[in-house]
Amino acid sequence: MQKTVIRCTYRTPSLTLPRISGDSDEENIVFSLLHNGETCGQLTILFQNNGCPMLSIHLSEPEVNEGWANELFKICLLELMPDIGRPQVMLSVPDEWAELAPKYGFYPAGNGFFQRPPEETFCRETGIACCGLACCLCDEQPGCKGCKMGGCSMTDSCTILHCCREKELEGCGRCDAFPCGERMLSNPRMRAFARFAAEMGEDVLLDTLQTGAKRGIIYHYPGSLTGDYDLPGSEEGVRALLERLRGYPKN
Repeated sequence: MQKTVIRCTYRTPSLTLPRISGDSDEENIVFSLLHNGETCGQLTILFQNNGCPMLSIHLSEPEVNEGWANELFKICLLELMPDIGRPQVMLSVPDEWAELAPKYGFYPAGNGFFQRPPEETFCRETGIACCGLACCLCDEQPGCKGCKMGGCSMTDSCTILHCCREKELEGCGRCDAFPCGERMLSNPRMRAFARFAAEMGEDVLLDTLQTGAKRGIIYHYPGSLTGDYDLPGSEEGVRALLERLRGYPKN
């Protein structure tokens, strides 16, 4: 089990979540929800007997503001849940927010609750693709040995793979022309992964992604090619998430 490292306060540009009770994973922890300084509800982390924490969100105002609802989902997924350190988390939200939950990788679990999928399978030997795709977490092609082992169905036609082979590069991030005009590199997540691997080494990126998987970060939501690493929306935001994951204590 990953160590819980919940902070006293979480912030976004318009939201502040100060902790108002609880200080360990042996008791419920409650945060006040402040939107632009005004109290709008509470978020409680309930540590259940089965080891699966539940995030319970209660609003003091019935009006739904989808903008700050999205902010709250993102801070829960990218900061609070990794700090909790469990790969599966349940969610209880106001009825007005129920349609938003699947957008963030939560699936209906009955009785009005939602749950995230279990820890993603991490296959270290498949590594990182030249373009920055995380073959180690990809489940699109069962049995694939990874980009650099020629396991991808696109191997023969992949211009990025052939370019790196011709230049004798381990990945795009090591190229003087990076990021070039290749369509795949328009994706901020892939640029961030490719650059991180070039600067820190592929092993460090693999360690970081494995930490993310153990702490509930999802690479691909079920039935989708996007996941938590796409939520920051910029290369800088993805890099900040990777650095946050790299900073967790090793268990």
